[in-house]
Amino acid sequence: MTSAGVKAVVWIVALLYGAGAVVHIANIAGLSGSSWLESPLKWRVLDVADLGMDGVVAIGFIADWWMALPTFVAAALSQILLYTVGRTWITDVPEPFAPAVVGAQPELIRTRIEAATGATSASVGAAAHGGHRRAGSSGTCGNHTSAPPRPRMW
Repeated sequence: MTSAGVKAVVWIVALLYGAGAVVHIANIAGLSGSSWLESPLKWRVLDVADLGMDGVVAIGFIADWWMALPTFVAAALSQILLYTVGRTWITDVPEPFAPAVVGAQPELIRTRIEAATGATSASVGAAAHGGHRRAGSSGTCGNHTSAPPRPRMW
């Protein structure tokens, strides 16, 4: 790969880590749907640590800091370890935060859609069934099985 190609890859990685830093800032600011101060302590610690590493990688790759590369390796390895080996530790949280971990339940999704759009439960339910369920009808539309949901994977 040419020097220009390497530089382009480094800039792309820097931009992605910069976006990650923005996500952590949004979490800390409480813009992710729940109060950061009420979230589990381990999530708050990880937000701060990841924000630091993401910031060093993003700015460091652009500014050509020597610490950017080892920080990039540490950040990447920590994410791999946390979401594989440490997955149960991260997902073991109090009940109010469980939907954010295992995937939002349909009722939570419906409530948030209604709050955001002002839609009624019937219209949201119809939309959730691809529009083929008549608003106000009871039960399922017949096109879906009633098998229990499978556990969600990250």
